[in-house]
Amino acid sequence: MLGVLSGGVLIPIAFPIGLAAVAVGVIGGMIIGGVSGASVPNSDVPDQWEYHYIGEYEYCY
Repeated sequence: MLGVLSGGVLIPIAFPIGLAAVAVGVIGGMIIGGVSGASVPNSDVPDQWEYHYIGEYEYCY
């Protein structure tokens, strides 16, 4: 019961800390994802798939 009662008191303290932790995690993930995505070079090799139209539909095989 003490934990439930103190939870209401600690919400104003815990909420901004939790919100800041989420923001740091999201921004950090965006930075890591952007750097890793930018470091992968594009390939000049064409795809191995061949696309063919039969009527109005496109098939690849």
